[in-house]
Amino acid sequence: FDDKRGEGRVSFNGTMTALTDQELTSYSVWRSATAVYLPSTVKSIGNAAFRCCDNYDGFTISLPEGLERIGDYAFQSCSTSAFNIPSSVTEIGEGAFNNCYYITDIVIPEGVKAIKSYTFNCCVRLTSVTLPNSVETIGDGAFSHCYKLETITMPSNLKTIDDTAFYYCESLQSIDIPATVGTIGSSAFYYCTALKEITIPEGVKTIEDD
Repeated sequence: FDDKRGEGRVSFNGTMTALTDQELTSYSVWRSATAVYLPSTVKSIGNAAFRCCDNYDGFTISLPEGLERIGDYAFQSCSTSAFNIPSSVTEIGEGAFNNCYYITDIVIPEGVKAIKSYTFNCCVRLTSVTLPNSVETIGDGAFSHCYKLETITMPSNLKTIDDTAFYYCESLQSIDIPATVGTIGSSAFYYCTALKEITIPEGVKTIEDD
């Protein structure tokens, strides 16, 4: 670990393979770091590893190709405006990008099977999301309070849209629910006031109560 906070720069040893839970939180650098450099050897980012890296001058991080896992709340409340998720990532944890209020668009790579609970909750500037066909579940509140979300590409193999998945996505203009969906949770599209119409496919067996 190379802490150069005076330069606003943090880098990590080129032989490391994983960042432990609360890696940066434990070093108390979240208020001063403006850039983080990870070596290509990193396969896993632990829970809350970069939580609250919200430097007001901006924060950038380059995720290495070869990364496989992003832990729960790993980047919660980070002030970066762009996350390029490598194609090698297959697991994104609960709340991983929760309250990342500067993100404007996101592309999830093929291989990720679930958008877990609160993954993008309160990403208030997020306007566009692309989900791969490998995603089968959109979890509770996954995109809740994404007030500016206008478009989302839904996966063709999606099976479940959980409770409050798109709660208060008040700019969402259209959504194409795939025929593979069997369950839509409570308040999944609550206060999506820009939606003009929505078609429920024949395969849906359950729409939960509010």
